Amino acid sequence: MADRARRTTPRAISWWWALWGALAVVLAVWGSTAWLLAQTNSAQAALRMDAIKTGLSVGAGTGGGVALVLAIRRQWLGERAQLHTEQDARERRITELYGKAAEQLGNERAPVRLAGLYALERLAQNNPDHRQTIVDVICAYLRMPYIPPATIAPDVGSPSPTTSGTPEPAATADEELQVRLTAQRILVNHLRPHREPWSADEHTPTDAQFWADIKVNLSAAVLVDFDFAYCRARLPHFTAAHFYGQATFSYCRTLALDLTQAVFHDRAYFHNAVIDGGAAFDGAVFHGDVNLSDARFTGDQARFPATVFHGTAAFHKTRFGGHARFDGAVFHRQTWFTHSTFHAGAWFGTWSEEAPYATSASCGDAVFHNDVDFEGVTVTDPTGPNVWPTGWTVTHTTASSATLTRNSPR
Repeated sequence: MADRARRTTPRAISWWWALWGALAVVLAVWGSTAWLLAQTNSAQAALRMDAIKTGLSVGAGTGGGVALVLAIRRQWLGERAQLHTEQDARERRITELYGKAAEQLGNERAPVRLAGLYALERLAQNNPDHRQTIVDVICAYLRMPYIPPATIAPDVGSPSPTTSGTPEPAATADEELQVRLTAQRILVNHLRPHREPWSADEHTPTDAQFWADIKVNLSAAVLVDFDFAYCRARLPHFTAAHFYGQATFSYCRTLALDLTQAVFHDRAYFHNAVIDGGAAFDGAVFHGDVNLSDARFTGDQARFPATVFHGTAAFHKTRFGGHARFDGAVFHRQTWFTHSTFHAGAWFGTWSEEAPYATSASCGDAVFHNDVDFEGVTVTDPTGPNVWPTGWTVTHTTASSATLTRNSPR
């Protein structure tokens, strides 16, 4: 950066250039005159005078050439100064617009906050260098404490850290909901590389509205009907976020995904999602059904330790490229791992003093390329449609539960 600054900083011309220019003129005059005089004799005075005139003309031409170089240099410096002036004015204008838009987000009136969001969107679209900063501002707004209306969050009676405080009047809450839905929509619309993602080449962005290489931090945010489908982002963080309404991550692609201790109050969809790095669902809670069918976890780990699934959980044809950790996970309803592929180790066994359990589960046609551990898993519906990997069986059956144990060495 310092080298680049040195390269782009205009420097005044040194006086040595003027000295060398004058010397070049003198040498040109002397040399040309001497050579021309050598071609004549003393008797030819007219020719000697012409030779002197020609030498002086050569000197004048050389001086004019030096003057032209200096004029070009002066013009170049002037253009550089003008360019820097225009750039400074543009940056000041961007800073001014950014400050006004950010100030609008703090206004008490919802229409003014909406205007601030649209102003930030337009600013980011026209100035790619400022897109990450503006995305950070929008994410920060969504991370502000917020209590959804009762029609969206009927269970808000026991507020979480992100929803603490006194509920706002219904009209105010509805207005803020519209502002937040707009912020979510602006964010995800610019993270989709294709206008029609279902028919586009995933490797070649075609939408001019796409903002590439963006990091998203929505930790502890309250999100309503969040639709992250088909989005591309670097390192999205949703740690301890609360998702009200349907949450959709289908067909998204990210370098990593952090949903540690996130709470999904309704259905969640992750089918056909591609997570190229680590995926963390540690301690997440899914109150509704969750669909991770055909998802691809290509990183070194897909973590689901102590994750609670209150609804059905579908991992049909899910591919785990690295280790799959379900230590301490709780499945309250039917779970499917049918036709899934585990390329590294898979752990479902006891990770802490409290054993994990499942109502019933099916691993029919699942492929385990490495060790799999179901030791200590409790099944609360032994008569359900349970299908376990080869080498594992249900033992210690009671009227209400059964325990899995390994019945043959791997």
